[in-house]
Amino acid sequence: MPGRTLGLVVVALVALAGCGPGEGGEGDDGGGMRLRTRSPGATEADCPDGSTLTYDTFGREFFEAYCVRCHDSQLATIAERNGAPLGTDLETLADVRMHLEAIDEAAAAGPTRVNLYMPPSTSTAIPSDAERDQLGEWIACGAP
Repeated sequence: MPGRTLGLVVVALVALAGCGPGEGGEGDDGGGMRLRTRSPGATEADCPDGSTLTYDTFGREFFEAYCVRCHDSQLATIAERNGAPLGTDLETLADVRMHLEAIDEAAAAGPTRVNLYMPPSTSTAIPSDAERDQLGEWIACGAP
């Protein structure tokens, strides 16, 4: 039985290798082997000592660049919002804080995964892995 278990581990590792650079049109940023996925999941990102990311230095620009074009309270219909649910608005820090877990699972990155669920791959602007790492860090630090 131990040989079978080792074989399953090898198969799993080979399968994960297929999720590396290239899925979603983005390359690996040098952070090692991470699952690149469009399936939402927690990033398990950490808040490093001395993190300088705040809403003013990072969050506002990230959400304006990648999220508010669909998650805007001024967009009155789901069609105008490109499918984004009504009421899921990301225009202010207070709005963002109400959805931190979902944002982490959909768009952030951490040590073992890069979440590519949001923004949709049809969007004109897609965050880099480095920006997704920063988003994960900022959320892990409590979204200051």
